[in-house]
Amino acid sequence: MGKHLKPEHENAPFLIFLDFDGVVFDYDKGCLAAGERFVKSPWMAKNEPGFFLTLEPLGDAIAWIHRLEKDFPGSVRFLTSATYSRPEAWSEKVISYKKWFPRMHKRLIITSDKGACGGPDDILVDDHPEWNGADRFRGTIVHFKGQETWEILYNLCVAKKNYMESLCQ
Repeated sequence: MGKHLKPEHENAPFLIFLDFDGVVFDYDKGCLAAGERFVKSPWMAKNEPGFFLTLEPLGDAIAWIHRLEKDFPGSVRFLTSATYSRPEAWSEKVISYKKWFPRMHKRLIITSDKGACGGPDDILVDDHPEWNGADRFRGTIVHFKGQETWEILYNLCVAKKNYMESLCQ
């Protein structure tokens, strides 16, 4: 198998899947910046050309992601959905991913069914775990409710790592 086909990240005992919009990127602020009509109907913003390119990171998301990657190498993945009505949205998400996470190569997964990803040991962080099959995710679902969720997630990862290491002893 050619080198370009192999993942360039370490194997990890568990994966941390992070939703893009509303967890990593500030979807609500993007709607506000895009105009009043999107504040009243935020689900429509995803159909606006270039919308996903304008989104900024949400709070301390970038710092937390780098901390997670440092302390749990190879574990961080980005799991997002994109509208089928505007396929360019998929490209916009890839461009944003490459802009904000240039060193985290091949960690972005775009799917319409988040429940088809991950396993029982994995973690999904999502602001709307009832959408796009996330409610069928087989691992632990962390409902993102704000910046305090990062610390909860981090502590969960520490506990999971310690537990998995204790099983190997």
